[in-house]
Amino acid sequence: MKFKRITVIAALVSIVSLGSVLAYNYNNSSQEQEPVIKQNYYGKGKRMGFENIAEMEDKSTLIVIGKKLDKEVPTILLDGVEQEDGYEGVLGGYTISDFQVKKILKNTSGKEVEKNQVIPVLENAATDVIGDGKKKVTYTNDGYELMKKGKHYILFMDESGSGPGTFIPLSAIYGKAPLEAKKGDLEFNGEDKFVKKIINEATKKYKKEVGTIKE
Repeated sequence: MKFKRITVIAALVSIVSLGSVLAYNYNNSSQEQEPVIKQNYYGKGKRMGFENIAEMEDKSTLIVIGKKLDKEVPTILLDGVEQEDGYEGVLGGYTISDFQVKKILKNTSGKEVEKNQVIPVLENAATDVIGDGKKKVTYTNDGYELMKKGKHYILFMDESGSGPGTFIPLSAIYGKAPLEAKKGDLEFNGEDKFVKKIINEATKKYKKEVGTIKE
């Protein structure tokens, strides 16, 4: 009986020890994967501006209301030149986001777009790791913020010149307006007062459309 008791205790100790080793390895692995350097980049560029929302509507070839889905693929563009921290410099970035169309207000793009169709939208912001995965980069073009997953937006777009079938908000940062954000939240982190004015106009004009959309 004494021998059996010792055997059981030894087995329990082995199980506990194995569990501790596995937990240590898991935690250690998680820590290794966590980026140790985080850096934000803010890009600026020349673009076409708009005096009012009517002008933006006129210039758009595709105006839709819909929902940002979960899938998004970020890309950070590097310059190939190693910096002081050992990583390449950042030129820019973008994210290809899945957007489900719920209502089509205008389509002169030459591309067939139907209700409930999922279209790729190029957003001028991105967050991703680079190099060995230990540097996390967040890039935004003039304060553009990525659409939030599961939320509805109105998009004023044109087809991207670099990706047939992919659409991009007009002038990179003007053509996206949130329809479910809190009052005063334009989901834009830039300083351009004209961009803020247009986004605010678009939100006010089309916010009621969300109630007409059936999931």
